[in-house]
Amino acid sequence: MINIAIVDDNRVDLNEEVQITEEYFRKKGLLCRVEPFEDPDWMIRGLKEEQYDIYIMDIRMEKMDGIEAAKRIRAEYPEPIIIFATNYPEYAIDAYEVNTWRYIQKKKLKKKADRGV
Repeated sequence: MINIAIVDDNRVDLNEEVQITEEYFRKKGLLCRVEPFEDPDWMIRGLKEEQYDIYIMDIRMEKMDGIEAAKRIRAEYPEPIIIFATNYPEYAIDAYEVNTWRYIQKKKLKKKADRGV
């Protein structure tokens, strides 16, 4: 089973990202468990107890930005896949400094998932 954390402080976006992710893995015939977090700090605090295979995060969040969250994940666990789903394309270059696998604009997330990207 693939364990996935989705981190976004916008509840509407978070729910949509969860739905798109679950649908993507269901279509691929893969079992996954998706855990949503509105607070990146809460997810970071739980890293000792719960690690994920994939992290899907927003870049701009009120309590902690996604780049900082990714740095903290990488400090503990360098292996997981990190994907940024965001409305801010201007942060793309910075995102790759934390070994990001993908950087996707939220408005294109559903389309990219449908294409398997």
